Amino acid sequence: MVLFGIGGHVALRMTSLLPKDAGGRGVRNNKKKRRYIADHLSEITYRTMACLTRDEAAALERRLKADGSKYMFPT
Repeated sequence: MVLFGIGGHVALRMTSLLPKDAGGRGVRNNKKKRRYIADHLSEITYRTMACLTRDEAAALERRLKADGSKYMFPT
């Protein structure tokens, strides 16, 4: 398990993780995370968890952070 986070548009959120030289937008600040995603792109799948409100999404994110040891990048 690599990472998790809140996003309103999954495709844009995912492309923000890719460095520009790998076809992404390269706008995220964490270069190590973006490089990992680019280097392992063919192995990565993603899951979505639909929430009715942003507050519900934030509560879910807090639960995932509490169990962050499962993730390479628990941010």
